[in-house]
Order: sequence, then C-alpha cells, then structure tokens
Amino acid sequence: MKILQLFRPTVRRAAAWLVVTVLVAALFAGCATSNQVKSIVAESNAAMFAAQLPDIDLGGDPVGANKPSDPAVVSKKIDDFIAAHPDQKVATSALRVRQAMLLIVHGEYELARTAFADATELKADRDKALKTLAEPIIWWWEHSQTTALDEAQLVKSREHLDAFDLELSKVEASPDLHDLLAELRARIGLKRVASLQLTDGTRKKEAFVDVLNHYGASFTTNDIAVLKSGKLTAQSPAISTAEKRRLRALAVIEKAKVPAGIFRTNGQPVTLADLNPVVLGFGELVLGP
Repeated sequence: MKILQLFRPTVRRAAAWLVVTVLVAALFAGCATSNQVKSIVAESNAAMFAAQLPDIDLGGDPVGANKPSDPAVVSKKIDDFIAAHPDQKVATSALRVRQAMLLIVHGEYELARTAFADATELKADRDKALKTLAEPIIWWWEHSQTTALDEAQLVKSREHLDAFDLELSKVEASPDLHDLLAELRARIGLKRVASLQLTDGTRKKEAFVDVLNHYGASFTTNDIAVLKSGKLTAQSPAISTAEKRRLRALAVIEKAKVPAGIFRTNGQPVTLADLNPVVLGFGELVLGP
C-alpha cells in the first residue's frame, strides 16, 4: 500500500514554483536581504531537485511498498547536491530526511540513521516528526514481518506507540502527516496484539482496544459514513487527503478484523462497549454493529 508520497507530481511542481514566485516577489519589492535571497534560491533549487527524484512510499505494510529502483544512484544524487550546497543547511536537511526514507524502504537502516543525524536544521513539521520517529519507523520496517514479537520487542513496541502519541498531538494541523503516523501506529499496535498470547487475555484485549481507540479517533463522521457505504472511488486524479485516509483505512480495518474474530471464537469478544464512545462508528467497521 502506498501511504507516503512525499512529492506527488503536481504538488512537487507547485512547491518548487511557489518558492520561485516568492523569490521574484521579494526581489521586486526590494525587501529581501542578500542572505534571504540566497536562502530562497537554495530552497527553490532543493525543491526543484526533489521534484526530479522518484516518489518514496513508506508503506504501512512494507511488503506492499513500492520501492524506487537504484537507491544508491538516487542517494548519490542527493549527496552530490548537498555537497554542492554546504552552507544551505535548511534545504539540505530536508533532503537528508527524504534520503533517510529512501534508505529505510531498502533496508539500509544504519545509513538511514546517519542521514537523519545529518538533518540538523529542519523547519517543516513533517520532517521534524519523521526524524523524531526515526527509530520507531525503522523498528517497524525491521520487525513487521517477524512471525511474533518476543517479550523484549513487545516492551519496545509499547514505547514506540507512546512516541507516536507524542508526535501525533503535535501535527494536528498537517492532515496527511497525521494520517500517515496514525496508520503506522495502528499497524505497530496490531502487530503487538497478534504477538500477545490468548492466555495473556487482559493485556491482549487492552492492546486491541488501544489500537481501535487511537486509530478510530482519526476519522470524521463523514469518513465513517463513506467507509460504511463502500463508495470510495476518488472523485478526481488529485486525490484528496480525506480520500487517501479512507482508502488506506481499508487494509487496516481488514487486518483488525482478524484479532476481533479470534477474540469472538475464544469467548473473549471485544464489543463496542469496550471502546471510547467517540470511535463507535469506526468500531462498527471492525467489530460489527
């Protein structure tokens, strides 16, 4: 599933030309200092350079992620660009985050950590959040296909869920980023649920309810109505944030139905009464009415 496209074609072009427009406006207004002009030019160059790079899909399910080909070639292009602009820390730091994501999807975790470490002057909420959550994201890619988490990994997964909660509270104004982080959190949570034994019934049930409560809070009443209707066809090629959120939710809902069924079969059903009242609509999609 594709859930992180940092630079969709239309958005990428718009971002690059927006910076150029700001530069031209500042120059004509006579209000830009030499340093400001240099900074704007660097950001413009970085935006247009990023527009030439392949999209990065940091999939909630790594097995289904679309991995750009030739990661070494793309990574070298980023290194070369940064080497040519050593004084433009803001612009190059953003590219380091993009490079880190590229490396993660190709399993180059130590190189990704190095790229994140070099991203020292981040301005965008997206980049700040991704760097802060570097370890939880890398952990997910490393462990998503593990048959079952051991006890130490279960403890670590709980720590990562807490880290996601802290960042989610900071990015409410960035819906695309919030949706991405909420989905990653849900998938880590479901992995945790699947790894807990039925004999540890209370902890397993609490972990499942935690997933439904947190992920369910991401959806509006309109989202729930559309999801229940099944009418999820995008209305235009420029798919909206809400449409992406709903489409991505389908796979998570199907995955969540598996533990819900196991609980029912073993006489330990999770019911709507177990959930936060504000997520009952989402709960019905997983548990039934």
